[in-house]
Amino acid sequence: MRFDHITIIGNGVSGIATFISLIMYSNVRNITFISPNEMGYSEAFSEASKEMICNTSVGSISIVPNNQNDFLLFLISIGESVTVDDFVPRSLVELYIKKRYELFYGVALSKGIVIKHIKDKVQCINYSNSPYLIKTENNKEHLTDAIVVCSGYSNNRIPSMFEKHLKQETFYINPYPLKKVIEKSPRNSNVLIIGSKLSAIETSIHLAKNKHIVTMLSPSGEIPAVRGHTVPLRTSILNKNSFEKINFKDRGLGKKIINEINKSLIKNFKNPVYSQVSREIIPIDRLREELNLALDGKIYWQDIMVEVIDKLNELLLTQDIDVKNKFINQCMPIIDRYMGACSIQSAEILLEKLIDNKIKLRNGVVNKIIKEEKWNVFWQDGSELFDTIILATGREYPNFYINDNDNEVFFNKKEFLKKATITKNYRLFNNKMNSEEHIWFVGISSHSAIPLINAIYPVTLQVQEVGEWFRLNENVT
Repeated sequence: MRFDHITIIGNGVSGIATFISLIMYSNVRNITFISPNEMGYSEAFSEASKEMICNTSVGSISIVPNNQNDFLLFLISIGESVTVDDFVPRSLVELYIKKRYELFYGVALSKGIVIKHIKDKVQCINYSNSPYLIKTENNKEHLTDAIVVCSGYSNNRIPSMFEKHLKQETFYINPYPLKKVIEKSPRNSNVLIIGSKLSAIETSIHLAKNKHIVTMLSPSGEIPAVRGHTVPLRTSILNKNSFEKINFKDRGLGKKIINEINKSLIKNFKNPVYSQVSREIIPIDRLREELNLALDGKIYWQDIMVEVIDKLNELLLTQDIDVKNKFINQCMPIIDRYMGACSIQSAEILLEKLIDNKIKLRNGVVNKIIKEEKWNVFWQDGSELFDTIILATGREYPNFYINDNDNEVFFNKKEFLKKATITKNYRLFNNKMNSEEHIWFVGISSHSAIPLINAIYPVTLQVQEVGEWFRLNENVT
């Protein structure tokens, strides 16, 4: 069959990157996007405050395959004075994504490629015959030769404690758009944010700048590490041969991974990982020490982090689902603190606000909550009144389900259905036919196959593979 018509489900970062890769590598004649959103929309970038900073460097944000400096060149072209190491406002990433879509849309038209955008949500895909049949929530049907699923995260994570309060005006299931939250909050509000990772930190900073008092609450009360850049190095510094010998079924897997990272850091920088992180127990003291290490250029783990993530993704692709789940449970709490580290700029402001008591950190969970004129929030050692509550608990990873006949994959959980299998090639596996379908999952949609995929850099590597597959397989059965 020829792949004349390819459908991309989703049109955020992964969807636009997939589109660019298809234009660059394939001979497709028709590309259809199915998404309810505007082209290039991404909650993390489109709904963020203009002052919100990315925690990834300019040199790792390109969505154009095989062109790592494309984002840098774009920023320079619009008059920004930046380097590959810099952290820039999220609004510039949104602008970049939309402008690159416009650029490659023009390239597509010049090649005679027909581009279509259907504003709808996909309900399921029937893959029993070729072409595939896509069914949408508006009861429409669309035929296509191949599909790339880039639908992103699923629903907001909402702790059960808060479910009955969703319709309250002063309760927000996420911080976006932050401008709206700030506008609706009375001056000098006392705000509770559930979460202490990046979105919680950025939200807290901007609320504090607007004269609000903020408490960040999470079970650990910990905050991410601090880094000065996240750029893929041109030369390898990770001992890959040694890394590949790690048995992912071993106990103490997290410690073994850190030991391998430590060996590479000592060999290349003469500094063990333990000298590059703080051992302080109190979060504000730990933040202060790690910020100073970053400012002094003494954190070398940031130079190896992208390579470690790439290698872990490569190795995990060949592991079964039980091993992947074990990795997530054992290692993600360790890796996540550094993979999700905040920028020096954000860390400096956060430390200042913590010292001034404009932002407070609290560890624990909410035991009870009563909505009166204000929110009366109870925890183990007492209670406190808040004007506003914001969840910064993130979104759930998407899962896809197949029916008993193994001929339909559903985008929303259906009772009595089993989870779809996504292969190491990011493709849907047909158990009945014992083969891969021409249905790819890219970005967060592929998390069950490749767990460390919540950044733009690995997504661009993925879409390059997908684009090149179509180039090499123009006519397959």
